[in-house]
Amino acid sequence: MISKRPRRRFTLAWLLPVLGGCSEAGVNCLDPGGRDWAVEVTVLDSTTGVPRADSALAVIRDRGYVDTLRLVGFYGSEPASLGGSNGRPGVYELTITRPGYATWTATQLMASEGACGLEGARVTAHLQPQ
Repeated sequence: MISKRPRRRFTLAWLLPVLGGCSEAGVNCLDPGGRDWAVEVTVLDSTTGVPRADSALAVIRDRGYVDTLRLVGFYGSEPASLGGSNGRPGVYELTITRPGYATWTATQLMASEGACGLEGARVTAHLQPQ
């Protein structure tokens, strides 16, 4: 007769601090190595919902500070989102221009320090075709 040894169940609890990232004041950060964009915007055509970040020019301003956003995300193979001002807190104004669309603007976009780094503004711009 073959004897069965009892199965050992290994707990992976010891990995949680490693996989979970930083842990401050009871907050477990899930993406400690990620980009801390002050502003990240998903750019869509308001009629079709198709991503339109390609050839869009997005500029953020906070008092005398100015930054041009760069491509940071895709929806499938389509350029979909732009981000900028990595790690810089502030209150931003965002302006997006793209050929064939009306200029899109958002104000009072807040980026502030949080327990796990910068908590930036995440917005969606629905561009109106002209």
